[in-house]
Amino acid sequence: MRLDSAKKEEKPDAALQLASEELVWFRDQGHKRGQASMLLAMARVNTSGKRGVKDRDQGVRQAKEALKIYRELGDKPMEGAVLLVLGELYVFVKSFQEAIGAANKALAIFEDGEDSRSEARALHLLAEARFGNRQMEGGKQAADDAIAIWTELGLRRQEAIEHLSIARWHAEEDLLRSQGRNLG
Repeated sequence: MRLDSAKKEEKPDAALQLASEELVWFRDQGHKRGQASMLLAMARVNTSGKRGVKDRDQGVRQAKEALKIYRELGDKPMEGAVLLVLGELYVFVKSFQEAIGAANKALAIFEDGEDSRSEARALHLLAEARFGNRQMEGGKQAADDAIAIWTELGLRRQEAIEHLSIARWHAEEDLLRSQGRNLG
């Protein structure tokens, strides 16, 4: 409850402090799911636009630790959720190949679990990572697949966000081309 409040008020340091305190308590209790939840919360805070590279690197470590626990528990939906956060962190630190790997793993989990909304989120992450890695056609295909899901679900706002993302990625591509950079 206090953690949600700190995150909503955009107080990342307070949120991290609360999650750290809860993590210690869950570790003392030997409660694996609680530990994984707090690690995931901490990793999510580190995806905030206000965090630096050092925080993002810490977020990657936290997400990997949460992922290990969820795998031990056999919790596929949470494993997929962690992979999405991990992929976002990889995009922020420009480790696009790792982000592509995380997105593909999350996508497989959500397809198997028939979770369309999360599948579309994984496709968006995959598109973002591919565009970042200058795999323009693959990025466009993943984004188009995400749009198809958002449309099928009737989520127009998400569909619009996907279209805006595609436009932004193409604008970046055009800018790089105009600067004579190799797009791969």
